[in-house]
Amino acid sequence: NKHPMFASVILFVLPLLSAFSIHPRDKEDVSRRLALAGLSVAYNMSLGPFQGPQITAFYADIGFFTVGFEFDDAVDIEVRSKSGFELCCSTNNQSRCDGTDSVWMETPIIKEEPHKITVSYKGTCSNKYIMGYRYAWRESPCPFKECALYVKGTDIPFGPMFGLGLINDKKVTPKENKIV
Repeated sequence: NKHPMFASVILFVLPLLSAFSIHPRDKEDVSRRLALAGLSVAYNMSLGPFQGPQITAFYADIGFFTVGFEFDDAVDIEVRSKSGFELCCSTNNQSRCDGTDSVWMETPIIKEEPHKITVSYKGTCSNKYIMGYRYAWRESPCPFKECALYVKGTDIPFGPMFGLGLINDKKVTPKENKIV
C-alpha cells in the first residue's frame, strides 16, 4: 500500500502580524494566500502568485560597491522601501558571520529592475570581504504592508532570505555559494 504524499506551503505573513499579537491584522490577505497556495499545490491550478520569488543569482560589483540580486522571472518586483537588506562584512574571507570577526550592515536598495535589485555597500563594507546577505531577517522586519520587496501589483511580500559565503564579482546561485 502506498500512502499519498502531501505537499506543503509556507506563507510569509510577518508584515501582517503585530509585534504584540500572534493574530494577523488582515485575515483576508492570509486566507487569500492560503487559498491560492492550496489550489496551486493540491490541484495544480494557478490563479496568481501566493509567495514572492527566490534569489536565483547574486554578485558584487567591487568598483561601484554594489551587490546585485537576481530573482526568478515568474513575477516582477515592486520596491516599497529601500531598507531590509543587510550584508555581512569581515576582514576574514572565511568568516561565518557569527559576530566574532564580522558585522551585519544595512545596505539600501539603490536600483530596481523587473527581476533584479542592487544594494550599495559604499561606506559600510569598504575594504572588507562581503561574506553573506540577509533580507527581512528580524522578528518584526517591517511595518504593516511596508516590507521592501513585493510581487508587483499585489500585497504578496518576499519571504526572508539568508545566504553565507564570499560574494565576489562572479555571478553565482545561492546553491553554489557555500562556505565549506
